[in-house]
Amino acid sequence: MTKRLSIVYHSAYGHTARVAETIAQGARSVPNTQVHLMSVSQVDLDALDASDVIVFGSPTYMGSVTADMKAFMDATSKRWKARHWQGKTAAAFANSGGLSGDKLAVLQQLCLFAMQHGMIWAG
Repeated sequence: MTKRLSIVYHSAYGHTARVAETIAQGARSVPNTQVHLMSVSQVDLDALDASDVIVFGSPTYMGSVTADMKAFMDATSKRWKARHWQGKTAAAFANSGGLSGDKLAVLQQLCLFAMQHGMIWAG
C-alpha cells in the first residue's frame, strides 16, 4: 500500500526550500512512499487532501510564520470546515538566521494549525 506524503513550505531566500527538499529526498527512500513537494505559491490542495502525511515548513519572521505561510493557512478554511484533513499525520519544521529566532513559536503555531484541522501531530 502506497503512502502519500506532502511537504508544503514557504521559502523567500531558499533556505527553507533546501530543508524541504532534504526531507523529500529522505522520504523518497522509503519504499511505497509517494512524495509531493510544493511551495505555498503553487500548492495543490487536492494532493494535500489525498495525502496521509502533511509536513509544513516556514522560516521564522518576527517570531511567527511568514505572511505567505499564514495566507496559505487561512486559505485552507474550507478544508477545515469539511474536515478534509482530520486524522492525517502532521509534522513541521522551521528555521531562522537569528540567534534566538523564536523557531519554537513557529512550530507551536503550525502545531495549533494542524490541530485545528483535526490532524495527529507527529512533531
